[in-house]
Amino acid sequence: MEHGHVIFWYKPDLDPALITGLQNLVKKDPTRLILEPRANMDAPLYFTAWQKSQSCPSPKSETLATAEVFANTYKGKGPEGDRPGQPTGV
Repeated sequence: MEHGHVIFWYKPDLDPALITGLQNLVKKDPTRLILEPRANMDAPLYFTAWQKSQSCPSPKSETLATAEVFANTYKGKGPEGDRPGQPTGV
């Protein structure tokens, strides 16, 4: 995240349609956005960036638009500057 990446963490039992939607979002900018399953979380979905996080306790289809706004707001904003070209995240 210090290089400006945004990570979407989801519980493995998240609605498969939401996982697919998040995968499609990450594919738009795979050098900045990362999608990772994580079972041990309080909420089914979290968005994280450098010193920013947002939980989604009740994700639904509208959550994908919120994820995109979060990504566009915080990607490239880490303390190491805007360094595209890092490993892909899907």
